[in-house]
Amino acid sequence: MQGTRKKIALGLGCILTIGALAGCGTSAGTAERTIVVSATGQASASPDMGYVTYQVVTESSGAQDAQQRNQEKSAAIAQAIIALGVEEKDLVTVDYHLGPDYQYINNKQTLRAYVCRNTVTVTVREIDKMGAVMEAAVPDNGSQLQSVSFDVSDKTAAYTAALGDGAAKAKSKAEAMAAAGGVTLGEVVTLTDSVSYDPYPIYGATAKQELAADTAAGISAGDLTVTVQVSAVYRIR
Repeated sequence: MQGTRKKIALGLGCILTIGALAGCGTSAGTAERTIVVSATGQASASPDMGYVTYQVVTESSGAQDAQQRNQEKSAAIAQAIIALGVEEKDLVTVDYHLGPDYQYINNKQTLRAYVCRNTVTVTVREIDKMGAVMEAAVPDNGSQLQSVSFDVSDKTAAYTAALGDGAAKAKSKAEAMAAAGGVTLGEVVTLTDSVSYDPYPIYGATAKQELAADTAAGISAGDLTVTVQVSAVYRIR
């Protein structure tokens, strides 16, 4: 998942500080008194897109044949997914492996087969197509789902709401600390935010169970939560 930090002009963790701030333009002997606080803001968003990752596996006694079989099977699956309205650019190979697979017989290592694995992630921009894409990705035992996750294409509204929630909580905390300390809360000096957001994943066997249960009925993605950590420094007097 992803974290970003934005400086709005301000810094925070529930600390009351009294001391000189170096480099702030205060005159010699002038003390800058501050309260430092932090708070967590959250907001929910309904997913409108998702990602499906599947793996195509083929085996053969020869490496070239295993690779050729994989290319043919991968192409057939890709065409089935594209036929659902997914753009070709939204199918991306994220991992590819071709190599020998050995087994031990009578304590002797022998070549069992050459195995080719092609792992592809599909960006599904219409969430109501998730079930159909999952079904197209696993037409038989030659491929398997690796993971399914949901996302929000535009997180701006959820981020803004979470930021406002965090900032309001930080101010409320600062006011309570100032009152408890017998001081008056002044203007904000710095504000910093750190956002946390991760698509909700369904992995491996769980994804297969969701598909087996009833693909046509659709998949319940639930709501995703955007979390923002807000830090603030307030002057006190």
